[in-house]
Amino acid sequence: MSKDKKNLHAVALGKLGGRRRAEALSKEALSQIGRQGGIARARALTALERTASARKAGRGRLKTMSKADRSEAARLAAEARWKKKPCESLMVPHEKRQDAALARIR
Repeated sequence: MSKDKKNLHAVALGKLGGRRRAEALSKEALSQIGRQGGIARARALTALERTASARKAGRGRLKTMSKADRSEAARLAAEARWKKKPCESLMVPHEKRQDAALARIR
């Protein structure tokens, strides 16, 4: 048997042990374990894969939302975008000076 193939008997035993342990844990403990797994999975993904995963999840949520809920979510997202301030590092020096001057006037 080559090293790249899994031992099916060991896999089955591991599943049984995991199921038995899950039955003994509280809902809070199971939730905590799931959260840790999600965080570890997110760390392992590249930025592009995380973006694709988030888009897929968003599409799934949109399918289950009513038209009124989708409209409200879009309104809130647009409102949040308008509240954002421009990033300091993207501003050219003269814009920073203008912003500082305007802040002094106010």
